Amino acid sequence: MRQNPRSMTPQASRQPMQQTVERPEAPARITFATNVRRARMQLGISQEKLAELSGLHRTFVSSVERGERNISVDNMERVASALRVKLAILLTPPLGD
Repeated sequence: MRQNPRSMTPQASRQPMQQTVERPEAPARITFATNVRRARMQLGISQEKLAELSGLHRTFVSSVERGERNISVDNMERVASALRVKLAILLTPPLGD
């Protein structure tokens, strides 16, 4: 008679692991939004121009800057490229925040 491999596992390993994760002061979405707006303004370009350069819709770019959208990593890279900055810079909280 074959034993079920699951029956041989200890009871504790079946329990989901609980981890405590510290939440940053501001969600990454808000940090990204703030940094995109700052970088765009430093370049002196409009949201419409940023949308054109990144291949995204202008209303999408606007909602990203307001922190209303959960933007995909692929689209974050497109925005970073259009702004000529590394993605990591856009995800780094500004000093003092």
